[in-house]
Amino acid sequence: VIEKIQRLLSHQDPESDLSRLNRSGGQWVELDSSSLVALETAKLFAEETDGLFDPFFDMGKGRPVKHDGLGPLEIEAGRARLGTGIQVNLDGFAKGWAVDLAIEELKAHDLEDGWVNAGGEIRCFGEHQLPIHLRTAEGTFSGYELKDNAVATSTYAESPDDFARSLLFGPFARSKNFGTWTVVAKEAWRADALTKVAALTSRERRESLLLSLSGQCIYASDEVVNG
Repeated sequence: VIEKIQRLLSHQDPESDLSRLNRSGGQWVELDSSSLVALETAKLFAEETDGLFDPFFDMGKGRPVKHDGLGPLEIEAGRARLGTGIQVNLDGFAKGWAVDLAIEELKAHDLEDGWVNAGGEIRCFGEHQLPIHLRTAEGTFSGYELKDNAVATSTYAESPDDFARSLLFGPFARSKNFGTWTVVAKEAWRADALTKVAALTSRERRESLLLSLSGQCIYASDEVVNG
């Protein structure tokens, strides 16, 4: 299951569904049904978060897409089309999506208890309580036990390195919010996506916003956050 999602949704694989869609130049592209469901879910969540989570990038303007009601992606039976000049990157979503599908596969084989850990995106089910230890630039955070939930962590630095490899963009520009954010949610894709929302939200608004999106931030190392 995880290998299939890797083949379909990897931004780095030139033969993946995602890469073929990004090369399509605004034309319709036939895609695997799993890719279409993932893209639709990501699009809807971008709208739900008002672009705080946004996998769509306007190459001409050099920033994430500003959602104007038309949307950067059209989907119909068996195929999808990106708006002209738009690219999609599901790196902040796809690993969690793969974890969720792997969990469903385990349940389909009548397993009642277990977990999947895909490099930090973790989901467990059943009665097992999984202790979580988080390595951050500030040290090690521990003491949280995961049960029938998922957890994901994202770290952003001013200059990406081996510890923090990704850049964080807000709705209109690259963010200056640097640190580590860990989010718990029912699904791994949601926890994964919500780490971006947590990173772009002030401490004063974070708890209530994530709660409204069915998540909880259990660790945040930020000291100065733009509202």
